[in-house]
Amino acid sequence: MKTLLLFFLLSVSFCYAKAQVANPTPVKPANVTLKTIPSERAITIRKDTRNLQLQLSQLNDSLSIMKRKLDGLMTPMKTNLDSMGEMSQEEQLALQKMMEAIQQLYSTLSNIIKKMHDTQQAVINNLKG
Repeated sequence: MKTLLLFFLLSVSFCYAKAQVANPTPVKPANVTLKTIPSERAITIRKDTRNLQLQLSQLNDSLSIMKRKLDGLMTPMKTNLDSMGEMSQEEQLALQKMMEAIQQLYSTLSNIIKKMHDTQQAVINNLKG
């Protein structure tokens, strides 16, 4: 159960992160005046932008790989969970059969004890009579 919850949380986080990477929320500055940037600074900004784009691409690739790995882990967990449910049903059926057998045994013993009591009563009544 814990692994299923962990998988669910990781899946939700993955979907959220992928949505943020794929569709970042644009920021609209209010009343911003544009200034001229020195060429050296502009080159640095372009390099940083390219580096960030590369990092985002690598992050997206890493998230895709992680999703594939999690999907691969999820399949055996689902199979195990299904088999555990089946085992539980088989165990419940076996338990129910055992309980029915015990109930039948008690019923048989009760009938035997009643017959013994009735026979003893008949013997006592014959001796009295």
